[in-house]
Amino acid sequence: MTTQEQEQGVRQINDAVSQLDLVTQQNTVLVEESSSVADGLRDQAQHLVSLMSVFQVNTSRPSGEANPTVTTQPLGIALQSRKIA
Repeated sequence: MTTQEQEQGVRQINDAVSQLDLVTQQNTVLVEESSSVADGLRDQAQHLVSLMSVFQVNTSRPSGEANPTVTTQPLGIALQSRKIA
């Protein structure tokens, strides 16, 4: 192998390592963004559960009813007992 071939081989290895480093950095950013989005979705889901806790589903059905009935607390009580954002 000549010196020129060795230099070309080293350049190719350096290029490959640089590309791997770039992809690793991009993946790190994507993981951080995904984690942040997941945290936001978890917070939104918790907020939605809090908002939906006002509703109570009655699953016991009188003989003629096909669907369960839904009842709510009066709005004033719901607002007093929960912080609504």
